[in-house]
Amino acid sequence: MATARSPLIDHEVIDFECLCAMPAGDPLAGKECVTAADLDGKPMATLHAEHPTFTHTETAFAEMGARLNVRFVTVYFIPMFTYIERGLAYAVVDPMSAESYKLFSGGKSRIVFRPFRPTVHLIASIMTPKHRPLSKLAQSFHVLLRDEVHRIRQAYSEGVVRVMKPISATSKSVDIKPQVDATLSRQQSDGA
Repeated sequence: MATARSPLIDHEVIDFECLCAMPAGDPLAGKECVTAADLDGKPMATLHAEHPTFTHTETAFAEMGARLNVRFVTVYFIPMFTYIERGLAYAVVDPMSAESYKLFSGGKSRIVFRPFRPTVHLIASIMTPKHRPLSKLAQSFHVLLRDEVHRIRQAYSEGVVRVMKPISATSKSVDIKPQVDATLSRQQSDGA
């Protein structure tokens, strides 16, 4: 997917392959990969019809001659997990949401995530301004964010489904506290 060039913003485009989310005890959880045909007629939680993930999911089902049975519609992926945990639905979700679920479930995950075919893509972008350099604090955050997003993308594209480690353990750790303290000190002296 091409992104429009902007004279003001740099875009680092990330292409995620979505996953099938299902209750941990579901028979499909034993499969290495779940297809639209496996979900034919099963209750689904989806994003609203205008979201690209919905239209790509709808296309994936159509390609396999499977019926997309939309039972729940949400604005974000995270609320879908309540329905899935209770065995009320399946969903096609992005890896970032899957990692978020694993974090907030505290290791007591009642949902499993499997690769989904045909592939449904979710395109995201990390944006930075072109017209001025990032502050040291923003640079540090940008590096941590980019490294973590790429780690998650890589882990799920390889079929490795694991719990997210703390950012400091997965990325080149940068101690930003001195930079924050110096920035706050300058702001206080400028405002005084």
